[in-house]
Amino acid sequence: LEERRFKLEAVVEAFSGGGTEIDGKAFAKLCKDTKLVGKKLTTTDVDLIFSKVKNKEMRKINMSQFRNAMDEIAAKRGCRRDDVVDLIIAAGGPVFQGTKAEDQGSIATPLKQVKPFRDGPSDSNAPLISAP
Repeated sequence: LEERRFKLEAVVEAFSGGGTEIDGKAFAKLCKDTKLVGKKLTTTDVDLIFSKVKNKEMRKINMSQFRNAMDEIAAKRGCRRDDVVDLIIAAGGPVFQGTKAEDQGSIATPLKQVKPFRDGPSDSNAPLISAP
């Protein structure tokens, strides 16, 4: 039981950037990355649960409030809190989904040779734009 609590706190710290409290954005990411969000629990539900468990004047929730949020999520999903905690612990931390650069080939690819414009236009008296 104690080890489980320690693992849960470690995952929360990973999502919060190392702190013991987590803000709404990190809480939402935790719920998405741990596959809690789905048909029974929407991102809107997650935001509402966060607002419900946090103190009105605070931007973050502590571990006690986080556990209350787990109860709310379990009720919404129709499962036990232990099932929710198991999903969070199994995730281990945030999933980073950056964009991947395409292979641009060799950097040493030569540029097209451009011939310099030496002689000027063939007819120097010709207008640059023809009149209609």
